[in-house]
Amino acid sequence: MKIQRISQIGGATMGGLFLLAAVVGAYEVNKIRIGGPLHAREQASANLLADTVPPSLEVSIPYLVASRLMLGNEDVNEAEKDLSNDREALDDRKEFWSKNDHLSPETHEIFVRDVIPSAERFWDELQNNFVPAVKSGNADAAREIYARLTKLHSENERFVDKAVEKLSADDAAVVEEAASGVIRASIQLGFIMLLLAASVGAAVWFLMRKILTPTNEMIGHMDAMKAAGGKTFAQDKETSIVSEAPASAIETGSIDQVLPLPTLAGAILKACQDGA
Repeated sequence: MKIQRISQIGGATMGGLFLLAAVVGAYEVNKIRIGGPLHAREQASANLLADTVPPSLEVSIPYLVASRLMLGNEDVNEAEKDLSNDREALDDRKEFWSKNDHLSPETHEIFVRDVIPSAERFWDELQNNFVPAVKSGNADAAREIYARLTKLHSENERFVDKAVEKLSADDAAVVEEAASGVIRASIQLGFIMLLLAASVGAAVWFLMRKILTPTNEMIGHMDAMKAAGGKTFAQDKETSIVSEAPASAIETGSIDQVLPLPTLAGAILKACQDGA
């Protein structure tokens, strides 16, 4: 294989390794960067943990209002207005978290299947039965409905606790995956760097073995020929594939004539004939 071809293959190999290192690095960095997939998942978990007591708050506070109504410490008309606003807040959060695609499928299912429906059951009982009973002054019905509200509130609280537990596990998994991604990227990039180092070592060996050593030997032979009274020739830079070899000999002053390749053979033949 010609030196030029080997050099091209070596250059392409090192270029490919550099490109591979860039691709691997970019892929892993994109996963763990701020705004990347892992960060988005971690942010969603953190937001929901901070906001997860959403359905819980959207149920616990109305339950507190219901308790105050039972004790007669709250005006039912004012309470009804506040409860209407709280219900709108629940609907907003329900819409937001139902469509959040950064949650794990299991966590999303807990919210959609358990937390949100239990909150809606509580609110239906509160708005459709409890408040009308209080407004009508039916104390017996209000007490009976309040007992059902207490059970529904406890049910919702259990589901929220389950969701928080799953969210905490999701958050820990994201942190672990991010750490694993850093380790994996380091190993992959380290391996690629080793390949690059091996390629550079092979290139240096090739340069020494196939170019520098033969060039030095050729210069030595040229010097010996010159010292013995012979005539020396070298190919010019313009027509040489590897111009460094003749250039090194020319620089030593051991070359009598520098000629382009097409005329080199004829000049050598004429020198031989003249010598004869």
